Amino acid sequence: MSAIHTADTLRPAHPPENKNEMNAHQDTLFLRSPRLDTRDAGAMRASLRDYFHATFSRYEQLFEVLTCDEAYYRKPIALRHPLIFYLGHTATFFINKMLLAGLIAERIDPRLESMFAVGVDEMSWDDLNEAHYDWPTVAEVRAYRNAVRQTVDRVIHEAPLDTPIGWDNPWWVVIMGIEHERSSTSCFSRASASFSSSPRCCASSLLARSLAACRMRATSSSISCALCSL
Repeated sequence: MSAIHTADTLRPAHPPENKNEMNAHQDTLFLRSPRLDTRDAGAMRASLRDYFHATFSRYEQLFEVLTCDEAYYRKPIALRHPLIFYLGHTATFFINKMLLAGLIAERIDPRLESMFAVGVDEMSWDDLNEAHYDWPTVAEVRAYRNAVRQTVDRVIHEAPLDTPIGWDNPWWVVIMGIEHERSSTSCFSRASASFSSSPRCCASSLLARSLAACRMRATSSSISCALCSL
């Protein structure tokens, strides 16, 4: 299998017909998980592309209720990283897994992908010392997410695909990444709820509506942040 070079992902694999195409499903709670037993590779690519973009956009929409950059550097939960970590974490998951699977040949940003790779689980070896982290700006992380979005889109559009997709198929990591993004939506919803009492840095009424709209249950109990360390 020939890996896709991320340096070539500064544009979508096939340019959208209009600027809203990438967020075509932004008003959908969540699309149904695609069937992985189909043997029609073209149909599989199309359903996975829609599923990926809808999920990626839904996760980003949760962060839109934060009205100042300061909010991204607070810790809603003392034993967790600040929210800026979670903005980048789910995107890094895609890159790390696709590298391991051979779907891409190089990283987008090694520094960010090291910083955002693994969260904390309240273990003695977890590093919660903020002095050890030089968090990037919100704009940098959003630019990174855009680059990851384009990379995943290009993989779905161009990478060799043998159907159906099973756990031993390299494309399984694409499914893992999307489901990880979905499950993280629920996790972030609970964590960010503490911002509702901070009107200066959070549009609390929008937050409440967003959390109500985005709460969901992960479609696979095996897809969780435990996979981040694999």
